[in-house]
Amino acid sequence: MRDYDAKREMRKLVESFTSKGIKKEHFQFQNQLLEGGKHFTAPHNEIWAQVSFGGGDKRIVGLADKPCTRTTGMLFIQLFAPRNTGTDSGLIVAEKLAEHIQFYSIGGLELQASSVIEVPNNPDFYQVNVHTPYTVN
Repeated sequence: MRDYDAKREMRKLVESFTSKGIKKEHFQFQNQLLEGGKHFTAPHNEIWAQVSFGGGDKRIVGLADKPCTRTTGMLFIQLFAPRNTGTDSGLIVAEKLAEHIQFYSIGGLELQASSVIEVPNNPDFYQVNVHTPYTVN
């Protein structure tokens, strides 16, 4: 599996997440295609998310006619809840999302255990991040 195939699969996995706490259209992906000619606009009174991929190292894990490589990386999902609405809504969505994506595998893609991390210093939103390491091949 190539890296871009793995990212495409992870994007489909995130898009398949359903929850009362966040709408599908409130997920923003890196370099997202314009929806109806308009850029993504974050909602002011609802939870929304930014999804990105952090590349990792590529390692040689076997030798035959040519080297067999394995790529590691990190799926980052930043969730933003409106300020002064409490922490429960953001944490509940983050934990359900973590459960949805962790330990998923397809083809050469394997996602590992997700971490849910509160970010204390965002002045505009209550922020919770979901970090999930992944391996390709």
